[in-house]
Amino acid sequence: QRAAALVDGVDRAAALVRLCGVLEEIFDFRSVLDAANEALALAESAGDHPLALRARLRVVSARGQVDPGYGIGSAERDATEILKEFERLGDADGRDRCLIVLGHQAFYRGVSTRSYEIAQELAERADQLPRYERVAIATGLHQAAYFGALPLDEGFQAIERARGVMGDSLIAEARTATVTAGLLAMAGRSDEADASVDRANQILEDIG
Repeated sequence: QRAAALVDGVDRAAALVRLCGVLEEIFDFRSVLDAANEALALAESAGDHPLALRARLRVVSARGQVDPGYGIGSAERDATEILKEFERLGDADGRDRCLIVLGHQAFYRGVSTRSYEIAQELAERADQLPRYERVAIATGLHQAAYFGALPLDEGFQAIERARGVMGDSLIAEARTATVTAGLLAMAGRSDEADASVDRANQILEDIG
């Protein structure tokens, strides 16, 4: 936010797009939508088409969370259009971000297999992406493990892969412990599940 406040024009647009990724992590989708709309207007005014596409994709992602009239079908249609444009431009980074959004939409539609396929593909090159994008990919793996149709042993493998995608951090450890607890409970390992929940809660308490 401070960086965005210090610049204007296309530089402010770029800073706002990066800010959107951070705001998504804390689920402040209304602020994401506001920042993305401003970034879109600035990028279009500057004639920066790739940046405008990134801002538009943030709008799609956030609008689906806060606008009841903007359903999954609309978000998928718009994200797919943006994906095709990124592919036309040869913009691999933009394509990956589109796939993250489409993976989330597939999960919301209940097509967890497609969501998992996308997360697996992106996990192969997650080390090339910003931290907040890696968290989004890990979320796709977590969703497949907990809500999807994976057998329990494959679910535990998906959780471990998600841990590797996120990298070492206390937040990553808390997320991993939370999802692991769910699978342990499904497996009837209640004492281990309770211990995993306690671990997650302790980490979150320690970091405030």
